[in-house]
Amino acid sequence: MNEISRCCRVLNVKPGASVEEVKQAYHDLVQIWHPDRFSENERLRNATQERLSEINVAYEYLKNNAIQNGFLVDPASASTTETATEFTPSSSPAASSQTSQSPGEEERKESHTAQKNFWGLVSIASVIVGCGVLLYLKVHPAQKAVPALANASNGVPHSNPPFSQPGTPIAKLGVPTAFPSSFASSTDVLAGMAFTNEDGWLQSTNLLSPPFAMRLNVELTNLADVRLSYALGLVIFNWSDRPKELRVHDPRNSSITPTAEEGLLLPGQPQELYWEITTNEMTVIVNGQTRFRAKGNYTVIKGFAGIKPHDGPVSVKAFVLETPRSLDTTSPVPRNHVVVADDMLSSMVPEKNVRVSNDNGAIGVTSGSDSSNRLMSAEKLQPPFIIHTRAKTDARDLRLYWGAGMVIFNWEPNPQELRVHDPLNGQQFGFPGKGLISPNEWHEITWDIEKTGMRLLVDGQLRFQNKKYYSLLAAPVGIGGYNSKVTVDYFSVEKEK
Repeated sequence: MNEISRCCRVLNVKPGASVEEVKQAYHDLVQIWHPDRFSENERLRNATQERLSEINVAYEYLKNNAIQNGFLVDPASASTTETATEFTPSSSPAASSQTSQSPGEEERKESHTAQKNFWGLVSIASVIVGCGVLLYLKVHPAQKAVPALANASNGVPHSNPPFSQPGTPIAKLGVPTAFPSSFASSTDVLAGMAFTNEDGWLQSTNLLSPPFAMRLNVELTNLADVRLSYALGLVIFNWSDRPKELRVHDPRNSSITPTAEEGLLLPGQPQELYWEITTNEMTVIVNGQTRFRAKGNYTVIKGFAGIKPHDGPVSVKAFVLETPRSLDTTSPVPRNHVVVADDMLSSMVPEKNVRVSNDNGAIGVTSGSDSSNRLMSAEKLQPPFIIHTRAKTDARDLRLYWGAGMVIFNWEPNPQELRVHDPLNGQQFGFPGKGLISPNEWHEITWDIEKTGMRLLVDGQLRFQNKKYYSLLAAPVGIGGYNSKVTVDYFSVEKEK
């Protein structure tokens, strides 16, 4: 391999690339491998300094030896004029036609030879250190990321097109794994996944309870904030506030456990992500290396596995669900529809860009990042009256509406806090420990609004009450979500005589 080919490989550019493309590739690699990103890890800092040195040398060599008419030359055509085995930041000195040199020329020749040997050693050392870094990170050599595409049905940014059919065993896809599976069945569900809301969550359609694991093969084009989801849980890599900190939200209650130095995923390299949840333990593994482990009782959780890039595109090459039994044998949970008098659900009006679907006879309300994505009654209601509904959320944000008021369960910033907006003026109040409802479970919710106050009950348990004068307010009532899917079995209003 000649030196132009070697430098092209270091910068991940090809013959014919323009000067601007070479420069952009160089700046991207400098950003990725800059030692300041690893200021708290001396070993990685030293390794990236060596890697950055190799990148700098390669860029200088191509700039001075391989650019013609503004484009990168073909190494094959340049091989006859290129100085063999030389890897320096400057062009080769012209060969002297004289058979003898002056003492000054002798010194320059010796200096050039020493410089040549030095850069040769730097090149070798950089390659060795680079290999060490790659072994440490357990990843493959850098390659260009697959550009993000758009999903044809709704225009939401998506990864590269699904390459398998739903239910395809992962063994048939040839997807590499850094470690063996703990479960008998491994199925790639990528092709059957769906976007759950306008905010871009890509979610499986399989309702899961522990034990199970999700294994993903992904590649980032930049330091995007990447989030895996299950029930109320999140695993956040490259968190925008502190990219090196791994953020893990508990699937049961969304409580956060930060783990220093374990959250970074480098772009331009394939990554294998593994999140296992058993009945009593949760583990996060990246490329075979354990980054997080916690004990807990996860027996009663139900949820859907998903992924979302928060601040840039991510190529998802496989999304595998590993389970004790085949997903095909999983029986759907019966709905057990409750029939109530005066159910007004079918007459309620969708507002904004809410998507309404039939969910085994219930109504699915899928909303994006707008609190006005909701179903509302056509009629204005004035106290006293009582709202009765049976509903569930796929994870977060189930909301009831009346006037300027809202009642928010599983509030996105803090699911354990009940948020109440006063119906008269929208003034907000928070009630710690009162807002959590189990995801993917039906809940009977009662909002009793009297002339002089209101009460809120969930499954017969009082969550909130106040005293206030509401008798003059008349407004529609409604139900919806925020970046969530809320499923409603019935929605009725009992008007007090």
